[in-house]
Parts: sequence; structure tokens; C-alpha cells
Amino acid sequence: DDLNMKIILEIYRTYPFRLETSELKFIKNLHAWKTTLKTENYLVKHTKGFFFSFNKYKTYDRYGERKIDINSKELVKLLKIKTKNMESNEFFFGGGAEGGMLRNTMSKKITTFFDQKGIKGVTPTNLTKMIIQREYSKLDPAMRTIQDSGHSVQTQMEVYLIERKKV
Repeated sequence: DDLNMKIILEIYRTYPFRLETSELKFIKNLHAWKTTLKTENYLVKHTKGFFFSFNKYKTYDRYGERKIDINSKELVKLLKIKTKNMESNEFFFGGGAEGGMLRNTMSKKITTFFDQKGIKGVTPTNLTKMIIQREYSKLDPAMRTIQDSGHSVQTQMEVYLIERKKV
């Protein structure tokens, strides 16, 4: 459980996900992932590391599969330990009646972990907001202005790239 908690916290420290990771299924190689009917959320191992493949989330109908490479060296190290003896299609955080860890269970685990450390009120939603705020504060001031005016990421990139070319 300690390893699971370290992985959960490292995921939240690195990525502003919701609770989709609670239902992750492990896929042990790229070939197995390519032949999988993508209806779940997956952690996929391949020769160069790992990636997430999200197919079961709130706005899937609009955006489709979200594939996210895992670049955190610490997270990769922890994932290698955890997946050493795992089989494909095994729930990453263990099974349950509905499969995987329930989202509510993961939320409670995170909140309880911080409560036990004397830090009250830390929830997955709060962690996500903190990560987004941290990344926002790293943005170039021109990008922050664009973001503040409510433009899409695509519009931000187009404006940013044009402004960078002018400089």
C-alpha cells in the first residue's frame, strides 16, 4: 500500500488528472496495447518507458483517447517496481466489484493521507488546482495574458508562436 500511495502522490504531483487513474488497467507492452479495444484507462509499458491511455473520462466523446507520456523519472522508477510481476489487463491499483480502485476510495485515501500528516482539507481536486496554478505561474507573461482572456490552447499556441517569430 505504501508503494501505491507513493505512485498516487507522484501522479498527482506531476499531472493535473482527475480520479481516472484509480481505474487504470496495466498493459505490459505496446503490441498488447495496440490490440486492445480501448474502452478503459490504461497504464502502458513499452521499451522507452510508460504512458497513460485515457478512454474513460468525462469529455471522451469530445476529445477521444488522451495519450500522455510519463516523463517523471521518479514515477517511472516506482512504476517499474510495481509492474515487475503484473500481467496485462490487471487493475493497477487492485480489483474490486466494479474493477480497479473506486474513484471515491482513491479520493478518501489521498485526503486521509494528508489528514494523518496534519494537513487538513487536501483533496484530489485541490491537488489538481495547485498543479495547474504552479504551471500557470511558469507561463511567459504573454501566454498568461492570452490564457486570462479565455482563448483555447490552440489559439494560445498560434499567438505565442507568432509573437516569438517577431522577436
